[in-house]
Amino acid sequence: MDISQYTSEQIKQMPELAHLYEVVRFIEKNKNTILFPEKYQASMADMARVKTVEFFKAHPTMSLKEALVSILGSFTTDIPGFALVKMTEEIIKKWEKLSEMAHKTENALEMA
Repeated sequence: MDISQYTSEQIKQMPELAHLYEVVRFIEKNKNTILFPEKYQASMADMARVKTVEFFKAHPTMSLKEALVSILGSFTTDIPGFALVKMTEEIIKKWEKLSEMAHKTENALEMA
């Protein structure tokens, strides 16, 4: 049974779902709240790293600033400040690491 189609008051009236009333009421009350901010932040940082790798493959010569703006702009949701800071850090670290690896590979190929 999909309980998402019922309100907390409807659930309260259904004996087989009454035990879920407090949970559904809590979710309704906090629907615009990030319930697990640490997990949310870690998830957003991981998505930022993945998008950074994909973006670097397509635009390896782009400046860090332009890449940062493009990668963050590709997220469709409004991102809270605490997650945005972590995502920015992860994008910068990943972009610099990828740039360094590409530079080393380029130098190795020139020396060969």
